[in-house]
Amino acid sequence: RYHAIFGGRKAALFQGPELHRLTHTGPFLLGDTLSADEDDLSCPDFFAIGDRHALVAISHQKGIRWWTGRWDGAAFHARKCDRITWPAGTPGTDAKILAP
Repeated sequence: RYHAIFGGRKAALFQGPELHRLTHTGPFLLGDTLSADEDDLSCPDFFAIGDRHALVAISHQKGIRWWTGRWDGAAFHARKCDRITWPAGTPGTDAKILAP
């Protein structure tokens, strides 16, 4: 089964048996306490960490952010979120975060 996150102001989840047969199944991110209506979610990276899941994404207004929470197979229920910052400022698109 394939999953695709389409970002933007309201990130949407598409799922399907094949990449060319995806259908919209609803919103992807629920419980997002950091975003405002004018914010967006771009270049999402979604992965498991133990029994939880994490989302790292870029906001054009707020920089790089991360969320942790629960994936129920239909939506990501964010429990904790924050910005990723460095002393020199927000990194550009060449920044990398490596997870085991």
